[in-house]
Amino acid sequence: RQRLIAGAVTFAARASGLYGRGVANARAVRLARSEIRAPLWPRGLDGFRILHLGDCHFDGDPAAPDRIAALLEGVRADLCVYTGDTLYYPETDPELAADHFGRIMAPVQSRYGFYGSMGNNDFSWLRPLLAARGLRWLVNAHATVGGGDSAVTLA
Repeated sequence: RQRLIAGAVTFAARASGLYGRGVANARAVRLARSEIRAPLWPRGLDGFRILHLGDCHFDGDPAAPDRIAALLEGVRADLCVYTGDTLYYPETDPELAADHFGRIMAPVQSRYGFYGSMGNNDFSWLRPLLAARGLRWLVNAHATVGGGDSAVTLA
């Protein structure tokens, strides 16, 4: 049923001319840098760098993991947050999806590690596979990074 709906949406997008634009947008992966000022942020964490990844949908474009990994080569962050949407389709090979995740995270250096939450396009069988590749899931859980006056709780 999901494939039927996806096929109908794809047909409508192609008919309207939006399909090509959507594919181009999905392939235009970029690394954006933003500075956020937060008055209540602990001073000891000034300059704290967070790498946020999400909506990778590895089964939508076979070349995406390589493009993302190239962008992340040499990236250093204090914390990496992954907000899910790893896949489009539940029938995607789980090990392949986890390997793609591992490949994009391999070049990243993260002081406090990699934390994640499930997206609406994620499936429970992904959790142990991504955890085996270093992702700490925050599912009904929290974690504190830093210490003392320079601690932040992730939830």
